Amino acid sequence: MSAGEFKPMCISPVPREKETEICRKAIARFGRVNQIMKALEELAELQRALARDVPMDAPEDAEANVCEEIADAEIMLTQLRLLYDPLEINEWKASKLERLARMVGVEIGEEGEDEHQRDQT
Repeated sequence: MSAGEFKPMCISPVPREKETEICRKAIARFGRVNQIMKALEELAELQRALARDVPMDAPEDAEANVCEEIADAEIMLTQLRLLYDPLEINEWKASKLERLARMVGVEIGEEGEDEHQRDQT
């Protein structure tokens, strides 16, 4: 995928409620500390996969590996959201997205909608 080329985001084949249930059960079964350690492991694997994909002569399977590691990291991030304060996480995320929006010249409307979303309603 070239710079500036974006692929459309897809809806997960697993409903959000079921994903949350699976993650809650994983935490209950394996424990808080183990899942935090697993999150560190998965995030490190994503970091390695991204570093491998950066060079112009990256192996052909590098992008597929990045995609796999993003999936693993997202699952672990869901578990971390359950282990830590999701409201505080959302506040930080909103703040950081607002800052990024200002940096890239995107206006965020009421309730987190952007102009494009408001125009379609």
